[in-house]
Amino acid sequence: MASKIEIKAATPDAFSDSDRARFRDLVIMGGEVGGAILEENIANARVLVTLWADGVMRGVVALKRPRDSYRKKVAGWTGVALPKPEVPYELGYVFIESDLQGVGWSHRLIAEALAHTDGAAIFSTVRTDNARMRATLGKAGFAAAGKPYVRGLNREIGLLTRPRALPSVDAEGR
Repeated sequence: MASKIEIKAATPDAFSDSDRARFRDLVIMGGEVGGAILEENIANARVLVTLWADGVMRGVVALKRPRDSYRKKVAGWTGVALPKPEVPYELGYVFIESDLQGVGWSHRLIAEALAHTDGAAIFSTVRTDNARMRATLGKAGFAAAGKPYVRGLNREIGLLTRPRALPSVDAEGR
């Protein structure tokens, strides 16, 4: 196990070109996505959250601003409306290198990303056979929504949503 571990969250432009490239490489290692859209999604993200062990980026999560065309496709496939004003972000690209998995780092990275939602509702898409990630997102307040759909190599994908955070009030309800 690494001796010094830290979590960093920042806008994409706050990361160096080499750090954004490492972020991309880790997402690709996760095996879920790649290609030109990945570069665009990283550059347009609300925030990138990274896990550093002994000075090396070893885990990632993105709070993405999904394209309207993608949002519309997911809504059509799942039967769940994802209007941009109410559901502005998608949580994605959750990946932790294998030797750091199983000790709660994904929970901490996801919590850090969610701290940047300004309380807005959010969605995530996850393979239906990825029980660990679905459980992790469940602990973060996400729930399955709509019907699953098939993409890529006959992978069944499910939509999970997390509702808008309710505003806090004092003891008198103000």
